[in-house]
Amino acid sequence: MFKLFSSVAAAAALCLGCPLSGSAGTTNVTVGSPTDRFAPAVVTIAAGDQVIWTWTAIHHSTTSGTNGAAGDDNGVPSGLWDTGLINTLPHTFTNTFPVAGNFSYFCSMHFNMGMTGAVIVTSGIIPPTISITNPATGALFVAPASVTVQAAVTNGSGTVTNVQFRVGSTTLTNDNAAPFAGTTNNLAAGTYTLTAIASDNNGLKATNSVNITVDTPPAVTITNPLDNAMLSAPANVTIQASASDPDAGGSVTNVQFLVGSTVLTNQTTAPFSAAKNNLAAGSYTLTAIASDNLGVKTTNSVNIVVDTPPTVSITNPVSGTVFIAPANLTIQASASDPDAGGSVTNVQFLVGSTVLTNETTAPFSAATNNLATGNYTLTAIASDNLGVKNTNAVTINVVTPVQTILGGTAQTFSTNFQFSYSANVGLSYIVQRSTNLAEANWITLFTNLAGSNPVVFVDNHATNGTGFYRVGRLPNP
Repeated sequence: MFKLFSSVAAAAALCLGCPLSGSAGTTNVTVGSPTDRFAPAVVTIAAGDQVIWTWTAIHHSTTSGTNGAAGDDNGVPSGLWDTGLINTLPHTFTNTFPVAGNFSYFCSMHFNMGMTGAVIVTSGIIPPTISITNPATGALFVAPASVTVQAAVTNGSGTVTNVQFRVGSTTLTNDNAAPFAGTTNNLAAGTYTLTAIASDNNGLKATNSVNITVDTPPAVTITNPLDNAMLSAPANVTIQASASDPDAGGSVTNVQFLVGSTVLTNQTTAPFSAAKNNLAAGSYTLTAIASDNLGVKTTNSVNIVVDTPPTVSITNPVSGTVFIAPANLTIQASASDPDAGGSVTNVQFLVGSTVLTNETTAPFSAATNNLATGNYTLTAIASDNLGVKNTNAVTINVVTPVQTILGGTAQTFSTNFQFSYSANVGLSYIVQRSTNLAEANWITLFTNLAGSNPVVFVDNHATNGTGFYRVGRLPNP
Protein backbone atom coordinates (compact mmCIF):
# COMPACT_ATOMS: atom_id res chain seq x y z
CA MET A 1 0.00 0.00 0.00
CA PHE A 2 1.41 3.45 -0.92
CA LYS A 3 0.85 6.37 1.48
CA LEU A 4 2.05 9.92 0.77
CA PHE A 5 2.28 12.49 3.59
CA SER A 6 3.96 15.82 4.14
CA SER A 7 4.33 17.41 7.58
CA VAL A 8 2.24 20.45 8.41
CA ALA A 9 4.74 23.30 8.64
CA ALA A 10 2.36 26.18 9.43
CA ALA A 11 -0.46 26.61 11.86
CA ALA A 12 -2.18 29.71 10.50
CA ALA A 13 -5.89 29.53 9.69
CA LEU A 14 -6.80 28.43 6.16
CA CYS A 15 -9.88 29.61 4.30
CA LEU A 16 -12.40 26.77 4.06
CA GLY A 17 -14.68 26.99 1.03
CA CYS A 18 -13.68 30.57 0.24
CA PRO A 19 -15.02 32.01 -3.09
CA LEU A 20 -12.59 32.25 -5.96
CA SER A 21 -10.69 35.52 -6.22
CA GLY A 22 -9.72 37.07 -9.43
CA SER A 23 -6.10 37.35 -8.33
CA ALA A 24 -5.81 33.84 -6.86
CA GLY A 25 -4.34 30.97 -8.88
CA THR A 26 -6.39 27.81 -9.12
CA THR A 27 -5.31 24.17 -9.07
CA ASN A 28 -7.74 21.31 -9.72
CA VAL A 29 -7.68 17.90 -8.03
CA THR A 30 -9.98 15.03 -9.03
CA VAL A 31 -11.46 12.99 -6.15
CA GLY A 32 -11.96 9.26 -6.77
CA SER A 33 -10.27 9.05 -10.16
CA PRO A 34 -9.12 6.80 -11.55
CA THR A 35 -9.83 4.49 -8.53
CA ASP A 36 -9.97 5.70 -4.90
CA ARG A 37 -7.24 8.25 -5.43
CA PHE A 38 -6.65 12.01 -5.56
CA ALA A 39 -5.33 13.09 -8.93
CA PRO A 40 -2.83 14.55 -8.79
CA ALA A 41 -1.96 13.33 -5.27
CA VAL A 42 0.53 16.18 -4.69
CA VAL A 43 0.10 19.74 -5.96
CA THR A 44 2.36 22.73 -5.55
CA ILE A 45 0.83 26.20 -5.39
CA ALA A 46 1.76 29.70 -4.33
CA ALA A 47 0.53 31.33 -1.15
CA GLY A 48 -2.93 32.82 -1.71
CA ASP A 49 -3.81 30.26 -4.42
CA GLN A 50 -6.81 27.95 -4.31
CA VAL A 51 -7.29 24.23 -4.73
CA ILE A 52 -10.58 22.96 -6.19
CA TRP A 53 -11.45 19.34 -5.48
CA THR A 54 -14.01 17.79 -7.90
CA TRP A 55 -15.70 14.50 -7.04
CA THR A 56 -16.00 11.82 -9.74
CA ALA A 57 -17.22 9.14 -7.33
CA ILE A 58 -19.15 9.13 -4.08
CA HIS A 59 -18.13 8.00 -0.58
CA HIS A 60 -14.97 10.13 -0.55
CA SER A 61 -13.79 13.08 1.56
CA THR A 62 -10.89 15.51 1.63
CA THR A 63 -9.77 15.80 5.26
CA SER A 64 -6.68 17.73 6.40
CA GLY A 65 -4.36 15.67 8.56
CA THR A 66 -1.54 13.17 8.76
CA ASN A 67 -0.93 9.51 9.37
CA GLY A 68 -1.44 8.06 12.84
CA ALA A 69 0.97 6.10 14.98
CA ALA A 70 2.92 3.17 13.56
CA GLY A 71 0.50 0.41 12.57
CA ASP A 72 -2.51 2.77 12.79
CA ASP A 73 -4.74 2.48 9.68
CA ASN A 74 -6.61 5.71 10.46
CA GLY A 75 -5.61 9.26 9.66
CA VAL A 76 -5.35 12.00 12.29
CA PRO A 77 -7.36 15.11 11.29
CA SER A 78 -5.59 18.43 11.80
CA GLY A 79 -8.83 20.44 11.79
CA LEU A 80 -7.88 22.80 8.96
CA TRP A 81 -10.62 21.46 6.66
CA ASP A 82 -12.90 18.44 6.38
CA THR A 83 -15.66 17.99 3.78
CA GLY A 84 -17.03 14.83 5.28
CA LEU A 85 -18.02 11.96 3.00
CA ILE A 86 -19.71 13.24 -0.17
CA ASN A 87 -22.52 10.98 -1.39
CA THR A 88 -24.06 13.07 -4.22
CA LEU A 89 -22.68 14.21 -7.54
CA PRO A 90 -21.67 16.61 -8.93
CA HIS A 91 -19.74 18.19 -6.02
CA THR A 92 -16.76 20.51 -5.65
CA PHE A 93 -14.88 21.98 -2.67
CA THR A 94 -12.57 25.02 -2.77
CA ASN A 95 -9.93 25.99 -0.22
CA THR A 96 -7.56 28.99 -0.23
CA PHE A 97 -4.05 28.60 1.19
CA PRO A 98 -2.79 32.05 2.36
CA VAL A 99 0.48 30.93 3.96
CA ALA A 100 3.45 28.82 2.94
CA GLY A 101 3.73 25.26 4.19
CA ASN A 102 3.07 21.58 3.48
CA PHE A 103 -0.52 20.47 4.12
CA SER A 104 -1.31 16.76 4.09
CA TYR A 105 -4.84 15.39 3.67
CA PHE A 106 -6.65 12.08 3.15
CA CYS A 107 -9.98 10.42 2.41
CA SER A 108 -11.47 9.43 5.75
CA MET A 109 -13.02 6.28 4.26
CA HIS A 110 -10.11 5.10 2.11
CA PHE A 111 -7.10 6.24 4.15
CA ASN A 112 -5.95 2.67 4.72
CA MET A 113 -6.14 2.07 0.97
CA GLY A 114 -3.61 4.84 0.29
CA MET A 115 -6.02 7.60 -0.70
CA THR A 116 -3.87 10.50 0.56
CA GLY A 117 -2.58 13.75 -0.84
CA ALA A 118 -0.66 16.93 -0.08
CA VAL A 119 -0.75 20.62 -0.96
CA ILE A 120 2.66 22.29 -1.00
CA VAL A 121 2.44 26.07 -0.67
CA THR A 122 5.76 27.54 -1.75
CA SER A 123 5.52 31.18 -0.70
CA GLY A 124 3.32 33.71 0.99
CA ILE A 125 2.83 35.61 4.20
CA ILE A 126 4.62 33.86 7.07
CA PRO A 127 3.09 34.40 10.55
CA PRO A 128 5.25 35.20 13.57
CA THR A 129 6.23 32.60 16.14
CA ILE A 130 6.11 33.04 19.93
CA SER A 131 7.33 31.01 22.89
CA ILE A 132 6.82 31.65 26.61
CA THR A 133 10.30 31.42 28.11
CA ASN A 134 9.26 31.98 31.71
CA PRO A 135 7.71 30.30 33.64
CA ALA A 136 8.12 26.76 32.38
CA THR A 137 4.94 24.79 31.89
CA GLY A 138 4.08 22.83 35.04
CA ALA A 139 5.91 25.34 37.28
CA LEU A 140 4.87 25.42 40.94
CA PHE A 141 4.47 28.69 42.88
CA VAL A 142 3.64 29.52 46.48
CA ALA A 143 0.51 31.55 47.19
CA PRO A 144 0.08 34.48 47.05
CA ALA A 145 2.18 34.23 43.88
CA SER A 146 3.77 37.01 41.83
CA VAL A 147 4.60 35.69 38.37
CA THR A 148 6.40 37.46 35.54
CA VAL A 149 5.49 35.95 32.15
CA GLN A 150 8.23 36.41 29.56
CA ALA A 151 8.01 35.57 25.86
CA ALA A 152 10.40 35.40 22.91
CA VAL A 153 9.00 36.21 19.44
CA THR A 154 10.32 35.78 15.90
CA ASN A 155 9.00 37.85 13.03
CA GLY A 156 7.53 36.11 10.01
CA SER A 157 6.89 38.10 6.85
CA GLY A 158 5.81 41.05 8.90
CA THR A 159 6.86 42.78 12.12
CA VAL A 160 5.43 41.93 15.54
CA THR A 161 3.56 44.97 16.81
CA ASN A 162 2.06 43.65 20.03
CA VAL A 163 2.19 40.77 22.48
CA GLN A 164 -0.86 40.27 24.65
CA PHE A 165 -0.48 38.38 27.93
CA ARG A 166 -3.42 36.62 29.56
CA VAL A 167 -4.10 34.76 32.80
CA GLY A 168 -6.90 32.41 31.83
CA SER A 169 -9.29 34.58 29.80
CA THR A 170 -8.28 37.79 31.58
CA THR A 171 -5.95 40.13 29.72
CA LEU A 172 -2.97 41.00 31.85
CA THR A 173 -1.22 43.50 29.59
CA ASN A 174 -0.41 44.39 25.97
CA ASP A 175 3.31 44.90 25.38
CA ASN A 176 4.35 46.53 22.09
CA ALA A 177 8.14 46.42 22.42
CA ALA A 178 10.73 43.80 23.26
CA PRO A 179 11.56 42.40 25.74
CA PHE A 180 7.96 41.19 25.98
CA ALA A 181 6.75 40.51 29.52
CA GLY A 182 3.79 40.83 31.84
CA THR A 183 3.48 40.49 35.61
CA THR A 184 0.58 39.18 37.66
CA ASN A 185 0.54 39.52 41.45
CA ASN A 186 -1.20 37.87 44.39
CA LEU A 187 -2.35 34.74 42.58
CA ALA A 188 -4.34 32.60 44.99
CA ALA A 189 -3.98 28.83 45.18
CA GLY A 190 -5.17 27.13 42.02
CA THR A 191 -4.24 26.08 38.48
CA TYR A 192 -3.72 28.76 35.83
CA THR A 193 -3.14 28.94 32.06
CA LEU A 194 -0.77 31.74 31.03
CA THR A 195 -1.04 32.77 27.38
CA ALA A 196 1.04 35.02 25.11
CA ILE A 197 -0.43 36.15 21.73
CA ALA A 198 1.85 37.85 19.21
CA SER A 199 0.30 40.02 16.45
CA ASP A 200 2.15 41.42 13.41
CA ASN A 201 1.47 44.24 10.97
CA ASN A 202 -0.10 41.79 8.50
CA GLY A 203 -2.77 40.87 11.05
CA LEU A 204 -1.39 37.36 11.62
CA LYS A 205 -1.15 36.00 15.13
CA ALA A 206 0.77 33.31 16.99
CA THR A 207 -0.14 31.88 20.41
CA ASN A 208 1.71 29.96 23.11
CA SER A 209 0.43 28.85 26.53
CA VAL A 210 1.82 27.23 29.66
CA ASN A 211 0.05 25.86 32.74
CA ILE A 212 1.19 26.63 36.30
CA THR A 213 0.01 25.65 39.77
CA VAL A 214 -0.13 27.99 42.77
CA ASP A 215 -0.10 26.20 46.10
CA THR A 216 -0.77 27.46 49.63
CA PRO A 217 2.21 26.31 51.74
CA PRO A 218 1.58 24.01 54.69
CA ALA A 219 1.58 25.38 58.23
CA VAL A 220 4.09 24.11 60.81
CA THR A 221 4.76 25.18 64.40
CA ILE A 222 7.19 23.73 66.93
CA THR A 223 5.11 23.28 70.06
CA ASN A 224 7.90 21.93 72.27
CA PRO A 225 10.33 23.20 73.46
CA LEU A 226 9.40 26.87 73.59
CA ASP A 227 11.58 29.44 71.89
CA ASN A 228 14.51 30.50 74.11
CA ALA A 229 13.95 27.58 76.46
CA MET A 230 16.77 26.96 78.92
CA LEU A 231 17.84 23.35 79.52
CA SER A 232 20.42 21.73 81.74
CA ALA A 233 23.33 19.80 80.24
CA PRO A 234 23.47 17.03 79.23
CA ALA A 235 20.03 17.80 77.76
CA ASN A 236 17.51 15.31 76.37
CA VAL A 237 15.06 17.15 74.10
CA THR A 238 11.90 15.91 72.39
CA ILE A 239 10.97 18.28 69.55
CA GLN A 240 7.24 18.29 68.83
CA ALA A 241 5.51 20.06 65.93
CA SER A 242 1.99 20.51 64.61
CA ALA A 243 1.56 20.67 60.82
CA SER A 244 -1.38 20.99 58.42
CA ASP A 245 -2.13 21.83 54.77
CA PRO A 246 -4.89 24.41 54.18
CA ASP A 247 -5.36 23.48 50.50
CA ALA A 248 -8.52 21.56 49.59
CA GLY A 249 -7.39 17.99 49.08
CA GLY A 250 -3.88 18.84 50.21
CA SER A 251 -1.92 16.97 52.87
CA VAL A 252 1.31 17.15 54.83
CA THR A 253 3.51 14.34 53.56
CA ASN A 254 6.61 14.86 55.65
CA VAL A 255 8.05 16.84 58.55
CA GLN A 256 11.82 16.97 58.74
CA PHE A 257 13.52 17.80 62.05
CA LEU A 258 16.99 19.33 62.37
CA VAL A 259 19.34 20.42 65.12
CA GLY A 260 21.38 23.12 63.47
CA SER A 261 22.11 21.70 60.01
CA THR A 262 21.99 18.07 61.16
CA VAL A 263 18.88 16.14 60.15
CA LEU A 264 17.43 14.12 63.03
CA THR A 265 14.56 12.35 61.27
CA ASN A 266 11.76 12.61 58.70
CA GLN A 267 8.28 11.89 60.02
CA THR A 268 5.50 11.03 57.56
CA THR A 269 2.57 10.73 59.97
CA ALA A 270 1.26 12.75 62.90
CA PRO A 271 2.03 13.26 65.71
CA PHE A 272 5.29 14.73 64.41
CA SER A 273 8.23 14.56 66.83
CA ALA A 274 11.93 13.80 67.11
CA ALA A 275 14.26 13.18 70.07
CA LYS A 276 17.81 14.41 70.61
CA ASN A 277 19.77 13.26 73.63
CA ASN A 278 22.93 14.34 75.47
CA LEU A 279 23.15 17.87 74.11
CA ALA A 280 26.23 19.50 75.54
CA ALA A 281 26.29 23.07 76.82
CA GLY A 282 25.74 25.60 74.02
CA SER A 283 23.14 27.39 71.89
CA TYR A 284 21.07 25.42 69.38
CA THR A 285 18.53 26.08 66.62
CA LEU A 286 15.80 23.44 66.35
CA THR A 287 13.97 23.37 63.00
CA ALA A 288 10.88 21.64 61.61
CA ILE A 289 10.28 21.67 57.82
CA ALA A 290 6.83 20.58 56.61
CA SER A 291 6.28 19.46 52.99
CA ASP A 292 2.88 19.10 51.34
CA ASN A 293 1.72 16.77 48.57
CA LEU A 294 2.90 19.22 45.89
CA GLY A 295 6.36 19.58 47.39
CA VAL A 296 5.88 23.08 48.83
CA LYS A 297 7.69 23.54 52.15
CA THR A 298 7.32 25.69 55.25
CA THR A 299 9.89 26.09 58.04
CA ASN A 300 9.61 26.92 61.73
CA SER A 301 12.54 27.22 64.13
CA VAL A 302 13.13 27.86 67.82
CA ASN A 303 16.34 28.61 69.69
CA ILE A 304 17.34 26.92 72.93
CA VAL A 305 20.27 27.22 75.29
CA VAL A 306 21.79 24.21 77.02
CA ASP A 307 23.64 25.25 80.13
CA THR A 308 25.80 23.29 82.55
CA PRO A 309 24.15 23.83 85.95
CA PRO A 310 26.14 25.50 88.70
CA THR A 311 27.47 23.37 91.55
CA VAL A 312 26.34 23.98 95.11
CA SER A 313 27.10 22.18 98.36
CA ILE A 314 26.07 22.96 101.93
CA THR A 315 29.30 22.82 103.93
CA ASN A 316 27.72 23.54 107.32
CA PRO A 317 25.90 21.95 109.06
CA VAL A 318 26.57 18.37 108.07
CA SER A 319 23.47 16.42 107.14
CA GLY A 320 22.13 14.48 110.13
CA THR A 321 23.45 16.88 112.75
CA VAL A 322 21.40 17.08 115.97
CA PHE A 323 20.92 20.41 117.74
CA ILE A 324 19.52 21.43 121.13
CA ALA A 325 16.34 23.50 121.03
CA PRO A 326 16.04 26.41 120.61
CA ALA A 327 18.73 26.15 117.94
CA ASN A 328 20.63 29.05 116.37
CA LEU A 329 22.74 28.04 113.42
CA THR A 330 24.49 29.43 110.33
CA ILE A 331 24.04 27.62 107.02
CA GLN A 332 27.12 27.86 104.81
CA ALA A 333 27.42 26.80 101.15
CA SER A 334 30.02 26.77 98.40
CA ALA A 335 28.88 27.39 94.78
CA SER A 336 30.54 27.74 91.38
CA ASP A 337 29.65 27.73 87.64
CA PRO A 338 31.70 25.41 85.38
CA ASP A 339 30.62 27.13 82.14
CA ALA A 340 33.19 29.27 80.37
CA GLY A 341 32.26 32.85 81.17
CA GLY A 342 29.52 31.70 83.52
CA SER A 343 29.02 32.85 87.08
CA VAL A 344 26.89 32.18 90.15
CA THR A 345 24.57 35.13 90.53
CA ASN A 346 22.58 34.06 93.57
CA VAL A 347 22.32 31.44 96.30
CA GLN A 348 18.95 31.16 97.99
CA PHE A 349 18.70 29.57 101.43
CA LEU A 350 15.56 27.93 102.80
CA VAL A 351 14.43 26.19 105.96
CA GLY A 352 11.74 23.86 104.73
CA SER A 353 9.75 26.00 102.27
CA THR A 354 10.58 29.26 104.03
CA VAL A 355 13.14 31.47 102.28
CA LEU A 356 15.78 32.82 104.64
CA THR A 357 17.77 35.01 102.28
CA ASN A 358 19.26 35.40 98.79
CA GLU A 359 23.00 35.91 98.71
CA THR A 360 24.62 37.37 95.57
CA THR A 361 28.29 37.20 96.57
CA ALA A 362 30.55 34.63 98.20
CA PRO A 363 30.97 33.51 100.92
CA PHE A 364 27.35 32.31 100.77
CA SER A 365 25.66 31.89 104.18
CA ALA A 366 22.41 32.45 106.05
CA ALA A 367 21.45 32.41 109.73
CA THR A 368 18.34 30.92 111.31
CA ASN A 369 17.53 31.30 114.99
CA ASN A 370 15.33 29.78 117.65
CA LEU A 371 14.51 26.58 115.81
CA ALA A 372 12.10 24.61 117.94
CA THR A 373 12.17 20.85 118.42
CA GLY A 374 11.63 19.07 115.11
CA ASN A 375 13.17 17.76 111.91
CA TYR A 376 14.26 20.33 109.32
CA THR A 377 15.45 20.37 105.72
CA LEU A 378 17.98 23.09 104.96
CA THR A 379 18.31 23.93 101.25
CA ALA A 380 20.70 26.01 99.15
CA ILE A 381 19.67 26.82 95.54
CA ALA A 382 22.39 28.26 93.29
CA SER A 383 21.47 30.19 90.09
CA ASP A 384 23.92 31.03 87.30
CA ASN A 385 23.97 33.97 84.89
CA LEU A 386 21.64 32.13 82.47
CA GLY A 387 19.10 31.34 85.16
CA VAL A 388 19.90 27.64 85.44
CA LYS A 389 19.64 26.36 89.00
CA ASN A 390 21.05 23.56 91.10
CA THR A 391 20.02 22.49 94.60
CA ASN A 392 21.65 20.88 97.59
CA ALA A 393 19.87 20.01 100.85
CA VAL A 394 20.71 18.55 104.26
CA THR A 395 18.47 17.42 107.09
CA ILE A 396 18.94 18.27 110.77
CA ASN A 397 17.13 17.35 114.00
CA VAL A 398 16.44 19.79 116.80
CA VAL A 399 15.68 18.06 120.12
CA THR A 400 14.62 18.99 123.63
CA PRO A 401 17.56 17.81 125.78
CA VAL A 402 16.96 15.10 128.34
CA GLN A 403 18.41 15.49 131.81
CA THR A 404 21.77 13.81 132.04
CA ILE A 405 21.51 11.24 134.79
CA LEU A 406 24.22 8.77 135.67
CA GLY A 407 22.61 5.49 136.42
CA GLY A 408 22.67 1.82 135.86
CA THR A 409 24.65 -0.61 137.92
CA ALA A 410 28.19 0.58 138.47
CA GLN A 411 30.71 -2.20 137.98
CA THR A 412 34.24 -2.25 139.25
CA PHE A 413 36.94 -4.45 137.86
CA SER A 414 40.63 -4.63 138.62
CA THR A 415 41.53 -2.01 135.98
CA ASN A 416 38.28 -0.41 134.86
CA PHE A 417 35.03 1.12 136.03
CA GLN A 418 31.70 1.07 134.12
CA PHE A 419 28.49 3.11 134.40
CA SER A 420 25.70 4.50 132.12
CA TYR A 421 24.11 7.94 131.58
CA SER A 422 20.96 9.24 129.86
CA ALA A 423 21.51 11.18 126.63
CA ASN A 424 19.94 12.51 123.41
CA VAL A 425 21.06 10.49 120.44
CA GLY A 426 23.19 12.73 118.24
CA LEU A 427 24.23 15.20 120.92
CA SER A 428 27.80 15.38 122.18
CA TYR A 429 28.75 14.64 125.78
CA ILE A 430 31.94 14.99 127.81
CA VAL A 431 32.96 12.53 130.57
CA GLN A 432 35.30 13.76 133.33
CA ARG A 433 36.89 12.22 136.47
CA SER A 434 38.30 13.67 139.71
CA THR A 435 39.86 12.22 142.82
CA ASN A 436 38.78 14.94 145.25
CA LEU A 437 35.93 16.94 143.61
CA ALA A 438 38.10 20.03 143.41
CA GLU A 439 37.25 21.93 140.22
CA ALA A 440 40.80 22.11 139.09
CA ASN A 441 41.19 18.40 139.54
CA TRP A 442 38.57 17.33 136.94
CA ILE A 443 40.19 15.56 133.99
CA THR A 444 38.38 14.97 130.64
CA LEU A 445 38.37 11.27 129.85
CA PHE A 446 36.14 11.15 126.76
CA THR A 447 34.05 13.27 124.37
CA ASN A 448 31.25 11.24 122.86
CA LEU A 449 28.51 11.68 120.19
CA ALA A 450 25.68 9.75 121.76
CA GLY A 451 24.54 6.86 119.63
CA SER A 452 22.02 5.46 122.09
CA ASN A 453 20.08 6.29 125.21
CA PRO A 454 21.38 5.46 127.72
CA VAL A 455 25.09 5.53 126.89
CA VAL A 456 27.35 2.96 128.56
CA PHE A 457 30.76 4.34 129.54
CA VAL A 458 33.79 2.23 130.56
CA ASP A 459 36.87 3.79 132.18
CA ASN A 460 39.67 1.41 131.23
CA HIS A 461 42.20 3.20 133.39
CA ALA A 462 40.43 3.14 136.72
CA THR A 463 42.49 2.29 139.85
CA ASN A 464 41.54 0.99 143.23
CA GLY A 465 41.71 4.50 144.65
CA THR A 466 38.74 6.80 145.16
CA GLY A 467 37.33 8.36 141.97
CA PHE A 468 34.46 10.72 141.13
CA TYR A 469 32.78 10.94 137.65
CA ARG A 470 30.60 13.58 135.99
CA VAL A 471 29.00 13.84 132.51
CA GLY A 472 28.14 17.11 130.74
CA ARG A 473 26.27 17.84 127.52
CA LEU A 474 28.22 20.02 125.08
CA PRO A 475 26.54 23.10 123.52
CA ASN A 476 25.34 23.18 119.92
CA PRO A 477 28.17 23.11 117.39
